[in-house]
Amino acid sequence: MPNLELATLSVKINADGSQAVKEMKKVGDASTEQRERIETDWKSVGEDLVSVGSKLSLAITTPIVALGTACVKLASDLTETVGKTEVVFGDMADTVMSWSETSVESMGLAQETALNMASTYGDLGTSMGLTTAQASEMSMSLVQLGADMASFKNISVERANIALQAVYTGETESLKAMGIVMTEANLEQFAMAEGCDKTYKAMTQTEKVMLRYRYVMAMTTNAQGDFVRTGDSLANQTRKLGENVKQLGAQFGAILEPAVTKVIASINKAVSWVSNLSDSVKRVVITVAEIVAGIPVLLTAIGGIITIIGKLKTTLALLTANPVIATITAISAGLVALT
Repeated sequence: MPNLELATLSVKINADGSQAVKEMKKVGDASTEQRERIETDWKSVGEDLVSVGSKLSLAITTPIVALGTACVKLASDLTETVGKTEVVFGDMADTVMSWSETSVESMGLAQETALNMASTYGDLGTSMGLTTAQASEMSMSLVQLGADMASFKNISVERANIALQAVYTGETESLKAMGIVMTEANLEQFAMAEGCDKTYKAMTQTEKVMLRYRYVMAMTTNAQGDFVRTGDSLANQTRKLGENVKQLGAQFGAILEPAVTKVIASINKAVSWVSNLSDSVKRVVITVAEIVAGIPVLLTAIGGIITIIGKLKTTLALLTANPVIATITAISAGLVALT
């Protein structure tokens, strides 16, 4: 009787133990499923964040970086143009700078555009014997005239600017397209009307430039002041908008420029440091670079070899486990060889 009870107890314990193992296995399986589900969820969240980040980079970061780069370029251009203005006009540079501060409103030109045009005229004038005072006055007047002619003739400022350079060069065709016939005969007649008894050929280069300037100003009275008169027109507002954006970009760029300059200066120092390394060190750098460049190729090759070995092992295992398949394979290989 005790043996029977012991046997019954043993069966019961085994049964209960088996049930407990089953329950523990269920718990383990549930834990594994939960862990896998959590890993899958986190992986999904991570992939979604990466996707969103990539899209935001293309939609926001990249345009902002491009815009910042453009602004810095505009600020740099203005800095360079201001420097050129100071060299060309010397003691009259402050006058030209003050004049350019209202160029958007008075001419529809950003400050950099106005200064660049004025500096070009001034450089031509001073190289032909004009004083900085004469050159600055003529330059500011011609830039204003270029803006007015662009408005009056409905042409680009660049085209008007090129035509007005004839004041210095004496070229007549570009002015003729603007309705200004500046022949030598017309210039002599104009000079006589001003009370000058000197022939055009007898004039000095400086005198010819001054005469051409006065002639052009006299022949363009209808156009002068047209930008202000018709400033509300669509064409002038569109031109003004483009130059306003350029001006605004230069202002933002001026804030970014110091930081960008420091970064570029640091890069230049690093490049110079590398450039000053000895040839033996440079050869070591090249060797290391070659090794690093070869690592991806090596890894690809190793990966391919491992893949082939894995396929061979699978094939050998299949053949070993199936003599029939091995025999058929051998016969097929023999037939192929005989063929």
